[in-house]
Amino acid sequence: MAVAAPGPAQSPPLDDAPMPEVERALAELDERHVVVVARSAAQRAEAASQLAHHIGDLPETQLVLIDGARVEDLRGLRAELDRELPDPAGRALKPSFDGPGGVLARLREPPRAVEGHHIKRRFYLWRDADVLLKASPSSFSVCIDAIAGVAAEAEYASDDLLLIHRLVLVGGPGLARCHADARGPLRAWRPASTWPRVTGIDGPNFLLLGVAR
Repeated sequence: MAVAAPGPAQSPPLDDAPMPEVERALAELDERHVVVVARSAAQRAEAASQLAHHIGDLPETQLVLIDGARVEDLRGLRAELDRELPDPAGRALKPSFDGPGGVLARLREPPRAVEGHHIKRRFYLWRDADVLLKASPSSFSVCIDAIAGVAAEAEYASDDLLLIHRLVLVGGPGLARCHADARGPLRAWRPASTWPRVTGIDGPNFLLLGVAR
């Protein structure tokens, strides 16, 4: 289930310093989404583990973990969101992304305060995000468009108390190729998307980071 960390930030011990790419990702998340790419499964697992650990220690932050190994289609993403962002009444997400009970409505729901602390940030950590990209590029595009769109809406077009949404994708080189596509989901909204009109933003803002070691 999603984790919210209240209270002041805790400095990690000296032997728990994050790898440089993770440190850079953490520094950028207040401003934009991040893609972390590594060639080996071990590097990807290490990066995801460190990101989860350090995001979980951030104050006033909710961590939403998406296990990409389970997400090969839109149904898989809905199952992950049902697990991490459960409906208070126990209702499962509807198949549609729009409308009451859909994915967009669930993403827009504000988190509950924890121990009196208001949650200001919701960070989605999507491990093995390239699994869906390989299995269904169109479904991957729909999912990215939804999360990045709700993030932009919250910042630029909502009168509600600000909740910063950020998406962190961890995966293989396929994500780097996707990021290089100026018309792809990591750089542009989907065709006929309403997000440009709603938010005034030309497209999602993702920083690409490669694990060098």
